[in-house]
Amino acid sequence: MIRNLKSDESGMAMALAVIMIALFSVMGAGLLVFATSDLGIVVDANRGQRAFEMADAGVQAAKRQLDEDSSPSSYNGGSDDSEWSATKDGAVLRNLDPSSATDHSATVTIENCAVSDSGCESSPNPVNTFKVVSTGEYGPAMRRIEATFRIGGGVGIPPTYFSRTNITYSGTADAKGISLFSRGNIDFSGAGNISNDEDAYFRRWASHPTETESYPNIYNRTARTTDAGMLGGAGALGEVTGLDGSWDNNRVFDGTTSVRMMPNWEESSRFPSQKISFPFDTSRDSLDEDIDELRRRAQELEARNPGYDYYRQNPTDLTIDDWPPVLGGDDTYENVVFYEFSSYNGDTVTLGLDDGECPTNSNPSLIPTNQGVIVVVNGDFFMSGSSKFAGGVIAYTGSDNVNQGTFTSRGSACLVGYAHTTGRVDSRGTPAAGSVPALDELESFNGSPQMIGWRELYD
Repeated sequence: MIRNLKSDESGMAMALAVIMIALFSVMGAGLLVFATSDLGIVVDANRGQRAFEMADAGVQAAKRQLDEDSSPSSYNGGSDDSEWSATKDGAVLRNLDPSSATDHSATVTIENCAVSDSGCESSPNPVNTFKVVSTGEYGPAMRRIEATFRIGGGVGIPPTYFSRTNITYSGTADAKGISLFSRGNIDFSGAGNISNDEDAYFRRWASHPTETESYPNIYNRTARTTDAGMLGGAGALGEVTGLDGSWDNNRVFDGTTSVRMMPNWEESSRFPSQKISFPFDTSRDSLDEDIDELRRRAQELEARNPGYDYYRQNPTDLTIDDWPPVLGGDDTYENVVFYEFSSYNGDTVTLGLDDGECPTNSNPSLIPTNQGVIVVVNGDFFMSGSSKFAGGVIAYTGSDNVNQGTFTSRGSACLVGYAHTTGRVDSRGTPAAGSVPALDELESFNGSPQMIGWRELYD
């Protein structure tokens, strides 16, 4: 009896041992499954992180691309868009990590639009923002980032004769390779004229799909379509007078022509082919930003090279008779001289520079020696006699008063370039254009991309 009890106990112990071994085996297998699963999760997480890094690298590459080319026309859906444009499926960046054996890439698209919470919205109003979508891939993992950039710190003063009030073109003034624009009236008196030269800056003032070469413009969508539509012209919200009627609907547009000059081109308005607008931003906000940037640039030049007058506040000597040296950059047009008065009291800054030559019909490549940008704030600008300058002249006040912030040219004075004023333009000198670059074509003036929005996309 005792022997049988011991035998039963031994059998129970054996059975218990077998059960324990089986239990441990099951637990071990479970732990192995959990460990394998955790390892897979870690691998997936690492791939996801690497895919995120690829997407972020794509965003940085897009920023560099916008730094090199921030023209809205390169990303607005036109046939001449950059390969980075969303309409051309964007740029594919590979070999971002040469040490990785796993396939990886970033596909980046750039779109010029008004960016809102609901996405990228097209807008009839000009915008200077860009939506970047970067899709990073690392093996089977994929992550997407959307970033919004605005171009800041640039200068967009239009390369044209532009007045926020009126323009008078008289005497022997004959614009070459340039158009004239005004938010008021333009009056051609006497021999004042626009030569039969191509507008060097805005050409047809817009884009036209039937042309082999387009001239994209986000501010005006109605191109000048006649044979003369490439030549310099005049556009005014008021009235253009003094030119013969054959110019109408050809090179001249105002508030009375059948194709009317409008302050803004609105895509939603009726009869779009019967209106035309300025091929540049005429908003006061944009002008104020440009003035602030030019002031900052002149103050920086003054700090770097004391002893030369790049920035003068409430000056007593109102004649520019010495042009300061160029600092940094290779282009002499990047020089800025800035005169600023605290308020408008009729002060006039006079140009006293006469070095170099002015273009002639027989030698159009001649150019004045002194080149850059002259800004007069709360004052007027005057040039006469043999004075010469190549570049841009801006006369600015806080109000659009016809007699405040004026540009006046007399005699044989020569400005090879353009003038932008809040007051009137009165030119009887010898203007020209074509060989002077627009400010936003110069590397240090075209601004830089600044990120104003970022989010990861999960759809």
